[in-house]
This record gives sequence, C-alpha cells and structure tokens, in this order.
Amino acid sequence: MNGRLYGTNIYTDDSDLATAAVHAGVLHNGETKNITIKILSGRSSYAASVQNDISSLSYGLWKRSYSFENITLPTNITPVDLADYNGKIGDIICYLLRGTVDGYIYGTNIYTDFSNLASSAVHAGVLHIGETKNISIKILPGQSLYESSIQNGLSSLSYGHWKRSFSFKNVKIISNIAPVNLANYDGKIGDIISFKLTGAIYGY
Repeated sequence: MNGRLYGTNIYTDDSDLATAAVHAGVLHNGETKNITIKILSGRSSYAASVQNDISSLSYGLWKRSYSFENITLPTNITPVDLADYNGKIGDIICYLLRGTVDGYIYGTNIYTDFSNLASSAVHAGVLHIGETKNISIKILPGQSLYESSIQNGLSSLSYGHWKRSFSFKNVKIISNIAPVNLANYDGKIGDIISFKLTGAIYGY
C-alpha cells in the first residue's frame, strides 16, 4: 500500500517519497515540483512523529535512508561566477555550464566565489572542455587559504583569506518518472538525485 512512512526528516529508503516530502515540509499535498533527495546510510532507529498533518512510524535498524535537500535546479541564466550570488551558505544550485579554459580560477576543488564557474568545473574534473551539461554547486564558507594546482590541463591560482567559496556536487537530475520509494535505487550512499513529485497524504 502506498504511503507507508518511517522516520522523521531522515526516512527509510522504502518510505513513500510523495508522503515523506509532505511530512518533511518540502511539498504541500497535491503540489508538484522537482524535489531533491540525498541517499544516506542506514540508521539504528527512525523516530515517529506528526508533521504537516501526517503521522510517520518508528522503525529499528535499517540498511539505507534518505533525506530532502534544498537545491535550486537549473536556470537558463548562468553567471560567469558567484560573486553576486545572494543566497546563503549551504545552498546547492545548478547551472547549465559549458567547459572552457577562459577565466581565472582561485583554489583547488574549493574555489573563491569570484572564480570562473566554467573553468573551475573543468579544473575540478566535472566538465570537459567544450562539454555542456547541468552542474551542481554548493555554496561554502570562506577559507583562510586557497591552494593553487594544475588539474585536467588547467592551472589555478592561490589566494588568501576570502569570505565565500564553492565546490561542485554530484547531483543526478532524474527523468520525470518518480518511483514510489527508493528501495530499488541502485546508486550509492551520498548520491543526490532529483525527481518531479506530487505531494500526497497517505502517511500512517
């Protein structure tokens, strides 16, 4: 039966996705939008609760879990860098980027927010030169030092203390076909995946 739900904010992988999304507050009942999910390791226990008019069940040891991530999915407007990004630390955002060798890069795998996005993506190994695809980026706090390096044919520069940084995330933008749950998901722990879901209230 659809809707069975175990846990609070972290759910067993066989918990109903559409119901869990409403329970976690990322969807309203009947609302449809792209929802992003992180695959987590199993937990020794899952707590029951009532949230957003849905009751979840408790559960003991289980092999795998998931939670919902706050990710801004692709926009057609891709900035050169993130110096003017007005979101917050911890945000994950997604842009359509084309790999290039143009533009300055400061850092190695963690970059200053004014580093060129497309060049940094090539340097980090998430894009090839000339390749175009959706790339996900996590906004990070500033670092005391950004190290230079040569990676994937590109040189980055070192930099001292700076207020904000970014790194690249592995996010799988999935088709519009959402499974009922993630019990049969064949990826790995730490994957971030996205489906189009419609909120439901089948929880127990």
